[in-house]
Amino acid sequence: PGDVVLEIPKESIVSMDTFKETELGKKLGPEQIRLISSKVQIALVLLQALGSGSSEKGGDMEGLLPWIQLVRGSEKPRPCKWSMQEIERTQNPKLMTLFGALKSLRRSQLERVQPLVKGIGGLQITESDFDWAMTEVDR
Repeated sequence: PGDVVLEIPKESIVSMDTFKETELGKKLGPEQIRLISSKVQIALVLLQALGSGSSEKGGDMEGLLPWIQLVRGSEKPRPCKWSMQEIERTQNPKLMTLFGALKSLRRSQLERVQPLVKGIGGLQITESDFDWAMTEVDR
């Protein structure tokens, strides 16, 4: 009782507070940050740590990089990663509607974020990287 079983370094915990400490979070004002949902903020933390979201190749979040590389390297095919053509081949109208809506939502979220992050720290977010990060946040 009272013994520490597992200790997680603070820099390995990802939250909305983590986003505020990133290069991007520091450059955005509170009003701009309020426009970004908590899930998208965490996805942006993952993207910045991965290096696709920072000109500094991960900057001060390099502690997350081994975990992200492990998760990305061990991905198994999941329906949420299917293309619309693969979903259409199932001939399941409910599945097609659901995934069409999900892809549309993600595209909309990305389109809202891109103007806010444009030109900040060399941030370049591709649709596939954003989709990956949002999928990880939704796990």
